Amino acid sequence: MTVSDSSSIQKLERRIDTLDEKMDAKFDELTRLALRIEGNMMPRAEVYAEDAKRVSTEAYSVAHQALLDRVTRLESGPQRLLGYIGAATGCLSAAIVLLGIVGSILVTIATRH
Repeated sequence: MTVSDSSSIQKLERRIDTLDEKMDAKFDELTRLALRIEGNMMPRAEVYAEDAKRVSTEAYSVAHQALLDRVTRLESGPQRLLGYIGAATGCLSAAIVLLGIVGSILVTIATRH
């Protein structure tokens, strides 16, 4: 074995050691990433439990339609007429108050002269 062969073998051994260190570092990084991913994953039972908490679209649409039907019944019921009566009474009261104010102003003007 010559000196140049020995030198070449040493260079090759250093390159192999460098590659081995790089591979170890990459393996450690992949292990950390895999552990992080595993920590973020939910177990299947937990996924099923979360899914069971959700309301089905059929149940939601039935409840929503029932609410709309109730609002429609309330809006078309006899109490709807009470709102109109209240509004008319309020307007009539305002008109009577306005007539009273105008009347008092006219009486005041008539008595001064």
